[in-house]
Amino acid sequence: MQKEANIIKKKLNEIPAINSIKGFAILWIFLVHFIERFMAGSNFGNPGLGWPPLAERIAQLAPLQISGLRGIIINTLRYIGWLGDQGVQLFLIVAGFTLTWSYLKRINFSLSDFYKRRLFRILPLWWLYHGLFIFLYIFSNRGLSPGNWRTWVSFAGARFIPDVLYYFSPAWWFIGLLLQVYFIFPFIFYFLRKYSYIKFFLIISVPALIIRFAGLFYFSTYLDWWSRGGIFITRLPEIAFGMVFAKMLFDNPERIYHWLRSWKVSIIAIFIYIIGNIASFSLGGMSIALLFTGVGSFILLFQFFSIIVNNKKNIIGWFGKNSYSIFLFHHPVIFFMVKRDLDPLMTGKIIGLLCITLFVSIIGAVIIEKSLILFLALIKSLFGQIGIRGWFFVFAGMVFGFYSLLLLTEISLMVFNPQEILGWGERPSLEQDNLFGYKLIPNKTTQLKWLSYNYMVEANSLGFPGPLYLKEKDNNTYRVFITGDAFESAEGVDTYKAWPRLLETHIIDNEVQAEILNFSITGWGPNQYLAVIHKYAPIYKPDIVIVGFFVNEFFDMNISNSSYQKYIGFENPPMNGFYSITRLINLRSFIRQNIIARAKEIVFSKPNHQGYQLGNFSAFEIENLSYMEKSSDLIYKQLNKIKAITDSLDADLLIVLVPASIQIHDASQLPYYPNSLNFSNTDRFNPNQPQRLAIDICSKLNIPYIDLRLAFKKSSFSQYYQPWNMHWTEEGHDVVSKYLSQELIDNYIIEK
Repeated sequence: MQKEANIIKKKLNEIPAINSIKGFAILWIFLVHFIERFMAGSNFGNPGLGWPPLAERIAQLAPLQISGLRGIIINTLRYIGWLGDQGVQLFLIVAGFTLTWSYLKRINFSLSDFYKRRLFRILPLWWLYHGLFIFLYIFSNRGLSPGNWRTWVSFAGARFIPDVLYYFSPAWWFIGLLLQVYFIFPFIFYFLRKYSYIKFFLIISVPALIIRFAGLFYFSTYLDWWSRGGIFITRLPEIAFGMVFAKMLFDNPERIYHWLRSWKVSIIAIFIYIIGNIASFSLGGMSIALLFTGVGSFILLFQFFSIIVNNKKNIIGWFGKNSYSIFLFHHPVIFFMVKRDLDPLMTGKIIGLLCITLFVSIIGAVIIEKSLILFLALIKSLFGQIGIRGWFFVFAGMVFGFYSLLLLTEISLMVFNPQEILGWGERPSLEQDNLFGYKLIPNKTTQLKWLSYNYMVEANSLGFPGPLYLKEKDNNTYRVFITGDAFESAEGVDTYKAWPRLLETHIIDNEVQAEILNFSITGWGPNQYLAVIHKYAPIYKPDIVIVGFFVNEFFDMNISNSSYQKYIGFENPPMNGFYSITRLINLRSFIRQNIIARAKEIVFSKPNHQGYQLGNFSAFEIENLSYMEKSSDLIYKQLNKIKAITDSLDADLLIVLVPASIQIHDASQLPYYPNSLNFSNTDRFNPNQPQRLAIDICSKLNIPYIDLRLAFKKSSFSQYYQPWNMHWTEEGHDVVSKYLSQELIDNYIIEK
């Protein structure tokens, strides 16, 4: 009895060692993915399309030329990390071992029971992670897109399809292989019970190795897919070894443990492992490389952990016990936390990131898995045993209910607080144009609602805001030709409340007959200003041409018409159509800008992108000065051409310099103002930079200009710019119209 008890005890003692091997494997895999994020992966052991010549594969082994302790640390991490792909071999051998061990102790083998147990072990957590990353995508545009067919193929576990193999989280390809292993295991387990150890291994492995060898030379396009293990047959030898090892240990535990303690076995294992790594440098050698490296490392690790691990409660074994959830979570965490441009010379930062990323992967994975366990326990208490199909319907019902709630939220946002999605918010009022890139749709009145805006845009027959006048004008009429961008067209207020319309009223109130022609379109730049003046100024023969010049003209100068059309999104689906609603695009945009971006501001002191754009901070960044100066040369040429046109028409030319909101208002008046930016920081910002460059151009060309900062400074209103957007309020337009009307009357109309 005592002898039998000892045998059983020894049969159980391998469990801590197996868990420890799994723990070692997941840490090894984590390291390789971490290293490959910012350094090139190994060429050896990874054949694929464009695999470099053998000489380059060998040359890659040369250490990075980093001196001192930093070089030792980085090169050590690099070499150990490169071998981390071999953790997959360990996982496969352990899978073969644990499956065999579990069913050797059973008299009857139920096929349906086996599949139910395996699927229940894999699928709930697999589905949960898909749900979490779909949820993340909805709110941040990073994750699994519900509109991508590969998401649902992955959800079904069919990661073996080449186009899905590395989709989203490349490490997840292994789950597709593991599900195939579960499917085939009962059939090869039958042969294990029927034949001897050696015969079984030869029956399973030899054909698989031959097929693997042939495929390595046949699948040139899908070489990586084949070599990696897209199809289970290429990895059957590792599974078979794990199964044989389990049966040997089950049948003869004392003999196997004694055998494993032999130094001869260690020497053989080391030799096999070295041969496997050498073989991984050649295509033909890759037929046996994975088996040899897996077998060699497994035996050595089993020896090691069998000696030092005597119970289940050890840190490495804990990693093994939780390896599945960590495996699913770690790669997305690495992608999120580790940048590709991380400098290998920054040793301290790399070590810190390695520890932090591992910690986040572990904590997140444990929380997710424990939450799932609690949830499954709750469902079980409510519904009892419902089976894998029942779990599927429960999960599907929850997804449907949650998605329905999100759809309701999306529709509410679309009605009450629409975001700027699928291109520009002005897109419904615009059409493409060969000469200008785009303009308003002629003879159309459009209501635009987006980012706190709700206004009407009225287009005349030419596709510009406001009314048109006869080409011929009365001699007593003062005609003004205005062109500009959103501040002139005008964004955020009804067309009749824009300053060009108000300007006409103010001039007429001063007993001067005036006609204002507004050829302004939102987003236009110097190229469009020249084009529209060249086409229409000779036709309408104005007395003066006014060009609105915003602080972003130095960037707009370099945007082509085709790029404008792409940014506007003319080819995109309708903003309020089925596509945008079902994909929750309004909701995702709202969450990204108002929750995620704000959270990043608080946690990482990272300016929110939307606030940075609305404030036009880039025009004041000192580091952008050289770029803006190059654009100044191009703008000089365009304004010189415009001046030549106005001179030929005997018309005046006036440049109106439009300030950015951050030049007029402080952060308390602009809710979108990034919390982490200090505009008064003279080391980073020059608050006069765009105006200085523009004034320099005007001075060189002898073109009069008006700086509207003075107009706002003289006014008593409190809010000239939209608090949730970048353009003028009605009060802002009123101030500008009154100021410019007085300037025209005093300096141009009276003189005329």
